[in-house]
Amino acid sequence: MSIADPIKRPPPFGKAKFFAVVLGALAGSLTLAIETISSVSDFRAIGATQRILYALLFPGIFASTSLGGEANTGLMWIAAGINAVIYFALAWIACRLTVNIYNR
Repeated sequence: MSIADPIKRPPPFGKAKFFAVVLGALAGSLTLAIETISSVSDFRAIGATQRILYALLFPGIFASTSLGGEANTGLMWIAAGINAVIYFALAWIACRLTVNIYNR
């Protein structure tokens, strides 16, 4: 390696973890507020946003219901934790892939 070659630094995974934690916390918080999101607004833009958010939060609600064993026993704090873990993992993987693609 000569002096003119740039020094290769490790990818900044600290920012990826921070983004993943923020997205996971946001997903968990929105899951706890699902009652207000599930009542669809009359305004089209707000109603569409509420439907999209509900669809994104559905995996945690489904998993919580399946862990409860019955449709009426799904606990929202379990759903919030599951959604937080799911979206933390997805955001972290997406950030790592993006950093690896741009560093090639």
